[in-house]
Amino acid sequence: TAIAVGEPLLVTGEPGTGKTQAAYYAAYKLGIEPVLHFQVKSDSIARDLLYYFDTVRYFHDAHLSNLEQQGTNKSKILDKRDYVEQRALWTAFQSASTTGAPRILLIDEIDKAPRDFPNDLLHELDKMEFTVTETGETVSAPRNLAPIVFITSNSERRLPEPFLRRCVYHHIRFDDKLVEQVIDSRREEFRNLSD
Repeated sequence: TAIAVGEPLLVTGEPGTGKTQAAYYAAYKLGIEPVLHFQVKSDSIARDLLYYFDTVRYFHDAHLSNLEQQGTNKSKILDKRDYVEQRALWTAFQSASTTGAPRILLIDEIDKAPRDFPNDLLHELDKMEFTVTETGETVSAPRNLAPIVFITSNSERRLPEPFLRRCVYHHIRFDDKLVEQVIDSRREEFRNLSD
């Protein structure tokens, strides 16, 4: 359903239910491995999914350039593109354009991020494009090759409503009956281990 409507798939469930593995399995079955995995942290911001600009190295190089140019009338212009590092969503866009096939992008444990993180991704996930602020470059993917986005959540906190409205939702149920079914289905594989 998520692929058909072009929306991210939000997968929830208790830890250990296979939410993360669902993205890897889908990539395997669709033949579009490897998965681009973005692990959300408590200090993640939306831009971390897009790109990283190395401000410290840029200012360091600019300072060294100024020191080298002192006494001359020449000034060296630094190319800010040299200080931009692609991250998962940019890689997904570029890979799709190069290979002609979409990629699977996994945004893992989104509920660990600060409250604004999901809402800050709405534009990028909806339009499938973003602008690198430092260079003015616009990065996008063709709509027909947009990444297949899996988002996992342990439901540790409620996600914002505008974000939830833009996702296809699936909850993985985990109970004793399900565990018994899984064990029974794999019993033959492990029968020889007890010998």
